[in-house]
Amino acid sequence: MRSRPFLQSFLLLFAVFALFLVIPSNVAESGGPDSFGYSFKDSDESNGPVYNWVDIQDNGTTIADPGDYVVGPYNIGFDFFFYGEWYNQWWLGGDNGWVSLDKSIAYAWTPNTMPAAQIPKTAIAPLWQDWMTELLFPFH
Repeated sequence: MRSRPFLQSFLLLFAVFALFLVIPSNVAESGGPDSFGYSFKDSDESNGPVYNWVDIQDNGTTIADPGDYVVGPYNIGFDFFFYGEWYNQWWLGGDNGWVSLDKSIAYAWTPNTMPAAQIPKTAIAPLWQDWMTELLFPFH
């Protein structure tokens, strides 16, 4: 019989491999503007933004594994205007790969095309999937 650490390692490896299968091979590097005037440009594009990683591991807020539950609000620390509204807080969409600037949803673990009725208009969902982190990283 194999030990639990082996199972956790296997599931983690499987999850990483599955992630590479769902990432599109031809992602847009720039686009827009949309009806609000927003556009985007990848940092690898000419005249794109300068990439600047800020590691928050030592000074960030630790969030316990939320499972499928939406948790928050968490303060952003400043106000900003986004698609016609002011925001200063965010919510984490559980272990489901999305965050939102409002709490108009309780659960959304199954990915859909955007916009989707069950997820807020203010959602940012780069990894929208039910990752079931409790299977990979059990908490005691």
